[in-house]
Amino acid sequence: MNNTHLYIRELIAEKRRSRGRWQRSRNQGDRLIYSRLKRKLQTALRNANNATFEHYLTSLSPSDNTLWKATKRLKRTQMSISPIRKADGSWAKSDDEKAMTFADHLQQVFTTHHLPYPTDAAISAFLAYHVQCPCLSNPSLPKKW
Repeated sequence: MNNTHLYIRELIAEKRRSRGRWQRSRNQGDRLIYSRLKRKLQTALRNANNATFEHYLTSLSPSDNTLWKATKRLKRTQMSISPIRKADGSWAKSDDEKAMTFADHLQQVFTTHHLPYPTDAAISAFLAYHVQCPCLSNPSLPKKW
């Protein structure tokens, strides 16, 4: 297994180097090398995943309950988030669209209320009077009555 992982790491490094070379030169020969390495890496990853899964399947045994645990895990229903209807009536299918639709909904629901209170004018008048009052302009001075 370690040799496989080392081989895949080397393929990844080689593919990245060839992609960089192709992006710098834009030469069709470099692009061809990059494409071949990309396909080779995909094949190696697919083979490694298949070998890992095959090893997992052969290690299952009914005597130690691993077979039954795997069966239970496979039979469990997969949870998926269904599409959400946008404000324009279309469906939001991708995660980004769902997030933006949800954000728009929350923005509409949680808005601040700008209600004119009758006490606003009274508070403003009170503050305006007391700001002009000389007795409060310097609180450190003793009051003289």
